[in-house]
Amino acid sequence: MQLVLASKECETPTAVSLEAAIQHCLAASAQSIFILATDADGWDKDRVDPVLQAVKVPLFGGIFPRIIVAGECRSQGTLVLGLAFSCDVVILDSLSTLNSATVERCLLSAESELSNAKTIITLIDGLANNIELLTECLYDNLGRGTAMFGGGCGSLSFERQPALFSNRGLIADAAVLAAFDIRHSAGVRHGWEILDGPYLVTGSTANILSTLNYVPAYEVYRAEVERHSTLRFAEQDFFEIAKNYPLGILGPDGDIVVRDPLRAEGNNLICVGEIPQNTTVYILESDRQRLVNSAADAAAYAINSCRKDNRNDSANVTTVIFDCISRCLFMGESFHEELEAIIAQLDPESIAFGALTIGEISTSRNGAIHLLNKSTVIAVF
Repeated sequence: MQLVLASKECETPTAVSLEAAIQHCLAASAQSIFILATDADGWDKDRVDPVLQAVKVPLFGGIFPRIIVAGECRSQGTLVLGLAFSCDVVILDSLSTLNSATVERCLLSAESELSNAKTIITLIDGLANNIELLTECLYDNLGRGTAMFGGGCGSLSFERQPALFSNRGLIADAAVLAAFDIRHSAGVRHGWEILDGPYLVTGSTANILSTLNYVPAYEVYRAEVERHSTLRFAEQDFFEIAKNYPLGILGPDGDIVVRDPLRAEGNNLICVGEIPQNTTVYILESDRQRLVNSAADAAAYAINSCRKDNRNDSANVTTVIFDCISRCLFMGESFHEELEAIIAQLDPESIAFGALTIGEISTSRNGAIHLLNKSTVIAVF
């Protein structure tokens, strides 16, 4: 379907240019505004809040390490999209300090906006805590009737700063849920395979992995990575090695959910996303071709599902891509091959845009909502 009525790239990262791009979309009768911006553009609250607060239609979006415009990866720039459909925007503030009871109350207060939605684009502060708590509560409250996809916003500096666009302005440590009464078809793949394991998680707190099989987690991870490669943690930056060897959590449906180890603190591994106690984990590996193939598979699955649902007017297909920034860091200059493989699966007339994210969100095959790492999420409207 024709999700995007108009789009406009900001000529410069200024409030004047942002306002002009938004007005361009509104002039095309956009019913809501979706903004994808790069961290390099340096947007700040003082400049953009007055512009965002003046917009009368629902507005949402995020600041990401990189964005995808017309199927190409951009390290600079801001894309403003005018959508053909209105949405209800629900904001959960102070995400890092919320507990399950507070999240439940917030979702209950927004029940009228969320309960009848067919698609919820979920953007989060990728550096916040409690993201899994949010996804679990969303599933508990909304069940399987609502499909979600989205990703984490923020900077690769890993410094917390406002990274979510809303009608209130730029916000941080929050989740922005844009609920639409339209359906999408999703494809999700990661392309990582088991190198070593399984290990039992015998010690963890949230995203801090302490022990595997009762042995300090960093000792286990370092020994196995060095056994399978020529890389040495004493000689290189931790993440430069770890980006090649993520962890994988075995889920109840048999799927593996990838977790990125960011750094070592003592003998603990600090990961993007939680590692629950008593779960089974593996050390994973991949290569350029497997990642390219997995991204192509995600796109093919999404577009074929859309066709089966008889929702695919090939002249008006819109494809949203949320791809993990760590896949780009792993592939380096070859990352364009992954985007080209995705675009090759789509109809030539398809509009394709998106972002490279700090974690991805998607509804799984069994209906659960997961925070993912190192994955490709494709949504076709």
